[in-house]
Amino acid sequence: MGGRCDIDRGGVIIRFAYPNVKAGRFIGCSRYAVFPSDERLAGYVIADPQSVKLTEVTESASILAPKSSETGRIVHETKDRPEHRYIGDSLDLAYLLALVSRSEKVRPDMPADIWCTGRIDLVGEDPILKRVDPAGFGTKLDAFLSEENSDWLFVVPDSNLQQKLGVDLDTREDVAAFTLKQFRKCRSPSLFERKTIIKVRRHELRPLVDILFQGPGMARCLRNLFPFGRLGSLGCQGLRPLLLKSALILMLISLPLIGYQVIGITPPKPGKQRDSLTGMTFVRIPGGCYEMGCGDWTDDCSEYEFPVHRICVDDFWMGQTEVTRGQWKSLMADQPEWRELMERYPSAFGRDADHPATMLSWHDANAFVSALAERTGSSCRLPTEAEWEHACRSGGQPEKYAGGRSLERLAWYQANSLGTVHPVGRKAPNGLGLHDMSGNVKEWCSDMYRADAYRKHSEENPLMTDGTGRVARGGSWSGSPRFIRCGYRFGAPPDTRANDIGFRVVKIE
Repeated sequence: MGGRCDIDRGGVIIRFAYPNVKAGRFIGCSRYAVFPSDERLAGYVIADPQSVKLTEVTESASILAPKSSETGRIVHETKDRPEHRYIGDSLDLAYLLALVSRSEKVRPDMPADIWCTGRIDLVGEDPILKRVDPAGFGTKLDAFLSEENSDWLFVVPDSNLQQKLGVDLDTREDVAAFTLKQFRKCRSPSLFERKTIIKVRRHELRPLVDILFQGPGMARCLRNLFPFGRLGSLGCQGLRPLLLKSALILMLISLPLIGYQVIGITPPKPGKQRDSLTGMTFVRIPGGCYEMGCGDWTDDCSEYEFPVHRICVDDFWMGQTEVTRGQWKSLMADQPEWRELMERYPSAFGRDADHPATMLSWHDANAFVSALAERTGSSCRLPTEAEWEHACRSGGQPEKYAGGRSLERLAWYQANSLGTVHPVGRKAPNGLGLHDMSGNVKEWCSDMYRADAYRKHSEENPLMTDGTGRVARGGSWSGSPRFIRCGYRFGAPPDTRANDIGFRVVKIE
């Protein structure tokens, strides 16, 4: 049962989900989404929220994000169980955030799936959050905390959580409950190692939007720093500190405009790039040295993962997700030989554009990479095995799985996949913002496979050019926990086409 929220974040659809209860029983989530174009995914319809406060919710969105009503973008909805009618004003918060997402982008370090519950009202021009029915809230909280739920973030009214309703969160090591202030201070790549609850007070909708979204916060910050509408009421003593404060802030925010070189600072590189041709998002992976192989941070290793050895890789850019069916078709579908391949394996190239592209051999993957390089002028290739593990382990961190040890939160694998591949980006990212490095589908690498490769590696940017077959890393939806560890190695003939092998692309500057 995945809750999601809707926002265009580098091609990833963010869905705000509201859990629903009927006759004291949890009946699943309805999920609001805003798509980056007019095309919508299968299973979605235009949202028709059944709330008695719909006018207040809409007006609140316009107050919190004034441009949200000007974009023309439409909120869509999908339901876990379409046979049920999901009603009630506890959906207000999820729908409000979906409306805001029409113009504002979610912060890149936020998860892709967000549960929300709460009623919205207006006091003058101040949107407020009100608690939901206590009994229904208890059922929703139980559903969120259950092992069957793979989502890890729930935004709730503080007044509801104060009652706790028999759930003693203080004694649960797998749950963290934060106020907005605490959550802002505790942001880190490892934050979502456990189920996380954000407690929002009655008048904290504006700060909540600032935390979840990139856009509104800066404008509101500048209005607070430069309250020019009030200058006329300030005397000289009040005006002087305001002007000094304003001058300092102007200098700081002007650095990107006047040039970092003026003060001897190298401008930082952007953390993400979006390919306009395919829609793929690339994440910058800082280079560095790390210990590759089976160390004390993992277990259940095979003999092919030894010895542990020091490896150094250069900077590179890596696809945030595996290449999807939609991205493959956007580049290859106009070529007869690839149309024939797609017709031969219709289940692997169906309508689910956000699923990983599979039934592609190592040679097929390289053909896509070559076509992408030719069309865009970029230097593209498959990752080396050393680059792949460096990226999987969040830059060489001591991680068993990509992003930590919380398998349900991080990966689709044998126990939770229901025997099939899943859309990309639905599980939590690792510390570099990469999704599905553990599980979902294995990923082809450039290297030839050798059982003794770790005894042959050079320290700098190793690449095995002799061996049998090609390396595929990361495990898949069909694998047990052992086979989706960051360190697990797999080799297959380069002409292998399987429904659990895909690939992702690396770019080199």
